[in-house]
Amino acid sequence: MIPDINKKIGRKIAEYRKLAGFSQADLAGKAELSVEYISRLERGVNAPSVGTLNALSDPLGVSIRDFFLFSEDDDDWEITFDALVVLMKNKKGKIIQKLLKLAEDKEA
Repeated sequence: MIPDINKKIGRKIAEYRKLAGFSQADLAGKAELSVEYISRLERGVNAPSVGTLNALSDPLGVSIRDFFLFSEDDDDWEITFDALVVLMKNKKGKIIQKLLKLAEDKEA
């Protein structure tokens, strides 16, 4: 399931990049990441960290939460839950707290 999540998040990164009118090089410069890394993220080869998603969200004008909003064809709850479990295992729950805070701030 994890590679599928990487690909879905990668497609969201590419979608938001194109909507913003950026090339991969433009986004890489604004997010202070390499063009190669942006390419690998968009193809789902690499899994982005929360820090990377945060760096991408600012120039793209989206929230970290937006990278986890998939189409109605997907089982949104299952994918989001799986993604959160992976993040929790990687960072011992700190990331979950940050994501929940971001979601609360956005709703307020």
